[in-house]
Amino acid sequence: MKKKILVVDDQMAMRELLKFKLVKRGYEVFTAKDEREFWNLALDAKPDLIILDVLLDNKLGTEIYDSLLNFGLDPNVPVIFITALVEKQSPKRLKSGAKYALFSKPFDFEKLMRTVVKFLNHSQASVTEAKYAKGTARRK
Repeated sequence: MKKKILVVDDQMAMRELLKFKLVKRGYEVFTAKDEREFWNLALDAKPDLIILDVLLDNKLGTEIYDSLLNFGLDPNVPVIFITALVEKQSPKRLKSGAKYALFSKPFDFEKLMRTVVKFLNHSQASVTEAKYAKGTARRK
C-alpha cells in the first residue's frame, strides 16, 4: 500500500511541485490550499505524513495542527513544516510532541525527500514494533 502524504500550502506552485515530485517517487499525495481543506483531508484521508506551510491564510500552521489534534488527528503523524519567513527558527513546541522538521523556502528537495523517507520508515517501524509486542504478549 502506498504511503499517503498531505501537502498543505497556500501557493499553488509549491503544492503542485511537491505533489509532482512525491507522486513520481511512489507516494499517494493529497493537497490542501487552506485551513478548511487541511481539516477535511487531515481527518478523512488519514495521511502518514503532513508537509505543512508555517503560515497558512495568515494563521500559524502549528496552531491549526494543534487544533486538529483535539478533533482526532493522530498525534503520531510526523509533520514537515516549510516556511519562507525564517531561516532556522523552529516552530513552537507542538502539543503532541510529534516528530517534526523545518525547511526554509527555497529548500533542497533531495534533503526534504531524505526526511520524508526517514519519517515514514520510522513510523512503519513503530507500528511493526507495536504489533509484534502485542502478539508476543498474547502468546505468554
